[in-house]
Amino acid sequence: FHIRLDELRTAFFKKENAEKLEAKKKADEEAATKKAEFEEERRKHYELLCRHEKIMKIIELESRKEAEEQAIKKAECEAKKKVEEEEIRKRAELKATKKVALESKKKAEERARKAKKEADDQARKKVELESKKKNKEQARKTKKKAEEEAAKMAVPVLKAKRKAEKPQQHLQPIHPNYPDT
Repeated sequence: FHIRLDELRTAFFKKENAEKLEAKKKADEEAATKKAEFEEERRKHYELLCRHEKIMKIIELESRKEAEEQAIKKAECEAKKKVEEEEIRKRAELKATKKVALESKKKAEERARKAKKEADDQARKKVELESKKKNKEQARKTKKKAEEEAAKMAVPVLKAKRKAEKPQQHLQPIHPNYPDT
């Protein structure tokens, strides 16, 4: 009976140990599958995170590129505006300069015209005055000569008349533009 009891006890313990071992194996297998599933989930999550980071970096790079392009466009636009403003200012200055030059040219021409007119008037007056003086003096001289000759010589009246009527060739008419000649 003791042997049988020992055998039963041993068999019971063996069976219990076998069940425990099997339960432990099952638990280990479940833990291993759970761990593998967890690792798989973790790997997938990590891949998703990596993909998300890559996408975010790409988005960031693209937004940075767009910002740079917009800044470049804005700078180009401002430069164009400055160039256009400079050209407009230069054209306005050129127009103003031309207008001033044209006005000063007109004024100078007007002054020159007035000065020429005044000079012409003065020259004409001077010529007229000198011709009057010369004519008066010449007439006086001629009259004086005629009287002297008539008094000196007792020449017939006809001879004296002819002499007075002869044109005086040594006197030339005075040209209005050249009063000295």
